[in-house]
Amino acid sequence: MSNDLTRANQLFSGGTITNLTCDDKYSPYCPECDGCGEELCCSPVNCKMSKDGHYCGIYLRDLKIAYYCYQKLVEKMFEEMDKYEELREFDDKNYDEAYDKFTDTNN
Repeated sequence: MSNDLTRANQLFSGGTITNLTCDDKYSPYCPECDGCGEELCCSPVNCKMSKDGHYCGIYLRDLKIAYYCYQKLVEKMFEEMDKYEELREFDDKNYDEAYDKFTDTNN
């Protein structure tokens, strides 16, 4: 039965529930970050990328997609910099804020 629960989770969410048996109290939330694994619900930024996490693969994929899209936008912006100086300033400010937030050892 435990294999059925794990397989059902893989089919419907793309994640893997580890160490779940029929006797365990089921929760759809990750024990590491409290994420639910639903697309566009919980932020992948909160994921701890732990071996005991339920949805780390899903969140890593989401982060890779977001980074790729952001990278393409920045490339386009730099190609036409003379038209987008205000966007560059906006992006620089947001980058600095995000860098400070996510390099804080408490996060």
